[in-house]
Amino acid sequence: MDITSLGFIIFLLGGGLVYYCIPVKSRWKLLVLLSFIFVLSASLFGIAFILITSGVVYICARKISTTNNDGQKRKYLLYAIILSVSILIILKYIFGMSCFTQWRIDWFDGSASVQYIVRKYMIPIGMSYYTLQVISYLLDVYWGRMEAEQNYFKILLFTCYFPQLVQGPISKYSELAPELFKEHKFEWKNIKYGVQLMLWGFFKKMFIADRIGVYVNEIFHEGIE
Repeated sequence: MDITSLGFIIFLLGGGLVYYCIPVKSRWKLLVLLSFIFVLSASLFGIAFILITSGVVYICARKISTTNNDGQKRKYLLYAIILSVSILIILKYIFGMSCFTQWRIDWFDGSASVQYIVRKYMIPIGMSYYTLQVISYLLDVYWGRMEAEQNYFKILLFTCYFPQLVQGPISKYSELAPELFKEHKFEWKNIKYGVQLMLWGFFKKMFIADRIGVYVNEIFHEGIE
């Protein structure tokens, strides 16, 4: 789902309308559902890797928070970081690289390269962003800056919160969580300001970045050849 597409605008408007119509205590759960839909629209199987990463991070962070043994804490920290980074490297930088364009297998839409299948159906959108984000959460728990979150679904939302999956920023849990879970009253001035920011962002992407990208891609393509 392209963030500049009509489909995304409708998705965002519909989600925002439902958000302000449901009880406050259920709003963050709606954000989990919307984030799932957004991830699935970009990658059919990518959500599985988000579930794995968030699950391991949730368990290891709780283990780090509850043990007094420094060696055990380091072990759980390394387990979670190694798994998270390994998934990123294997999917995005090994199977997703061009060296696999010649490896072809039968797929439901015909013969396709391994690279095409991995990029289209398996790599979660925003994978690099959320990997670095969960690592920052793990380090904050390890260094004692915060207690581990007790609710897995809140960590899941932190991992795949859809507005920042594509463009970032990479947020700390202590900064993002209060905004995700507190009450937000409907205020027209906030909506107006948000729309202005979105329009300015669309302008910079569609009229500046996308047009510069044509020349940049051509330069890198020639360099590879």
